[in-house]
Amino acid sequence: MPFKNVGVIGTTGLAPFIARALCDHPFAFNVTVFTRPATDAATLEAKRATLPATVKLVELHDDGLVATFSGIDAIVCAVGGFAIDAQLKYIEAAEAAGVKRFIPSEFGIDNDVHPTAMLNAAKIPVRERLLSSPSLEYTLVVTGFWTDHFLAGPAASPYGFDWQNAAARAVPADGDVPISTIHRRDVAAFVAEMLADEDSSKSRNTKVLLETEKVTWNQVIAYAEEITGRKFAVSKATVHELVANAGPAGSDPWYYSHLKVMVASGQVILAYRDNAKWPAVKPISVRDYLKQEVFN
Repeated sequence: MPFKNVGVIGTTGLAPFIARALCDHPFAFNVTVFTRPATDAATLEAKRATLPATVKLVELHDDGLVATFSGIDAIVCAVGGFAIDAQLKYIEAAEAAGVKRFIPSEFGIDNDVHPTAMLNAAKIPVRERLLSSPSLEYTLVVTGFWTDHFLAGPAASPYGFDWQNAAARAVPADGDVPISTIHRRDVAAFVAEMLADEDSSKSRNTKVLLETEKVTWNQVIAYAEEITGRKFAVSKATVHELVANAGPAGSDPWYYSHLKVMVASGQVILAYRDNAKWPAVKPISVRDYLKQEVFN
């Protein structure tokens, strides 16, 4: 059976994509977005402005989580890396409120294959708590890299692509290691399809791998050169160089350097894809993304 009343935890990153996909879906979900308490009214309104008009925006307070989740059929958690452990209290409250399904904030590298990868270790207690729940169903959604974050545009990408100046800097290793990719818009569309599916068993208490395609760094550069007619200046970096030049721990350069190390070691390759379970979703390819959203 479909899940009519859906709550989305988070207002940045993937969360707005999921909220919009749910609102746009013909099933006509009732969508509530949950957010941390705002420091002032202006902050709350700024969050509201990023969401579809039909969405109900509700602040989460630890002393009222059970009441807040009451009436919600499914929760999709899309919090950032530094709020992963907060999901433990959300799961406990969801159980008490009678929520039927909880989709935790995975949406990245496969934890079963690479449990020690950056940010993945924090997800293990959340997985274990869900798997031991006496009442909650779960779906673990694994996606690899998000195309629109990996490639960004139109000016540049945090991964070293400089589209305006036709350059690709610090390409990890030889640039030939495959990377599983999918656009956040397509991830969100798949989540909406799962929750609207009459056959909810296809995503019940299981891991779902979503991927548009596997692409290498060198293929991305070749696509960009083909589309623009420009020759890209390319510099490469070994794993040692990426670690040595990462910068202070926790900084953006450190974060993206370590993600590149994960690419070089083959940690962003999904073993299979479950896209065919929900054929209505037609994901955008890397080449089409570059053509339509970076070099349009």
